[in-house]
Amino acid sequence: MTLEQRIEALEREVSELKQQARESNELVTVVQHAAQAATHDLQQIVAQQQATKKYRATMDITVDPLV
Repeated sequence: MTLEQRIEALEREVSELKQQARESNELVTVVQHAAQAATHDLQQIVAQQQATKKYRATMDITVDPLV
């Protein structure tokens, strides 16, 4: 392999590695967005559960089924 062929091969390899890096960065971004969305969903679920518990506790205090 001549020096010029070796340089061309290395340039192709560098180009492929750059493409892989771009794809990896895109994947990381997608995963980060999915994690943020999941965190937001979990926060909403927890808030809803807490509101439900407070509502039920209030109803237990204010409603006497024997009256």
